[in-house]
Amino acid sequence: GQHASAHHIDNDKIRQREILEATDWQEHRIRVYDKEDPSKGRSMNEVIEEVDKFICFLKKRKKDIEKMEGIKIRWNFEDKFNPEIYIKQDLINVAGNVVFLNHRDCLRLFGYMGGHYQRGWWSIKEFNEAVWFPKLYSNNQWRNLLSDDRLTITQEQIIDGKKIRHSLPSNEVRIVFAHYKNVFGQTVYKFYGSFITDWENTDEYVQTFKRISDELDLKKYNK
Repeated sequence: GQHASAHHIDNDKIRQREILEATDWQEHRIRVYDKEDPSKGRSMNEVIEEVDKFICFLKKRKKDIEKMEGIKIRWNFEDKFNPEIYIKQDLINVAGNVVFLNHRDCLRLFGYMGGHYQRGWWSIKEFNEAVWFPKLYSNNQWRNLLSDDRLTITQEQIIDGKKIRHSLPSNEVRIVFAHYKNVFGQTVYKFYGSFITDWENTDEYVQTFKRISDELDLKKYNK
């Protein structure tokens, strides 16, 4: 019932937008509270009946897609986070909703074969590139923000409400796998594309990075 409040409705819309942007899904909501009085729950039988109808919809939708496209749909949840799957495909893009559970698996795309890696920056010197793992939320003294259109990242340091001067960024192309908690509550590293410093909007207090590509050719890293 708390999701009926204005605050939660706005947050739900943000989560919904993130899911729909990353997929070609349809949305079906199953309400568990009374529409007239959100403090009251619907009867269990009503909810179960609606869930059953939704399951029937899913089964039919799956069969229709398989028939239309001549394929057999199989889903292996573990492969979603397996870097080898993406390496074999040679290409990743933002629309593919590419996510990994740790730094190491992100770096596998670039030929890294070491153990777990905890730093927020990994240089690819032969290409003047780097893999960047920013936290796209306020953390300690840093505030990193992703614009609503996903095209710009800003970074600033704030102490006691005041912006703090810090060194200017380097010139590498930043391949961004941002650290965040997704709509399912998992902490993941999500591919947001390649960014460069926007020098017109960067100074010692606020650093701005603009996206230059929403896809990445992996062949050059795995020859």
